[in-house]
Amino acid sequence: MNRIILTLLGLLLVSLPAAAGSLPDYYPEGFQSWGKLNRLDTERSYIVINDEALRLASQVKVYTSDSRFGTLNILHNGMTVGVQVRGNNSIVTEVWVLPADYHPQIRALFLKKD
Repeated sequence: MNRIILTLLGLLLVSLPAAAGSLPDYYPEGFQSWGKLNRLDTERSYIVINDEALRLASQVKVYTSDSRFGTLNILHNGMTVGVQVRGNNSIVTEVWVLPADYHPQIRALFLKKD
C-alpha cells in the first residue's frame, strides 16, 4: 500500500512542473486578480471575474499563450483569466488568458528564484 502511495506521489511531483511551466515567459509570476470570466462588456467598459465587476482601461493589453498581442475580442465567458489593475478603482489594464486548471500556488513553487 505504501508503495502505491509513493508511486502516485512521485507521478504527481513529476507532472507538477509540466503544468506549472506551461505558461509563456512573458506571463507574470502572479496576478492581482484571477478566475473565471463571467462577462465582458466592452461598450460599458467592464469585465466580471468570479462575480466581481472591474472597470476596463481605455487601452487593455491581452496576452494568450500564443501571442503577446491579443484583443478583448478573443475573450469569452467561462475562460480562466488573470488581470493586472491600476489605481484604487481597480481599472484593468492587462488580461492574460490562463489554462482552465491554472493554480497560482503550484506555479509559484517552480518560479522561485534563489
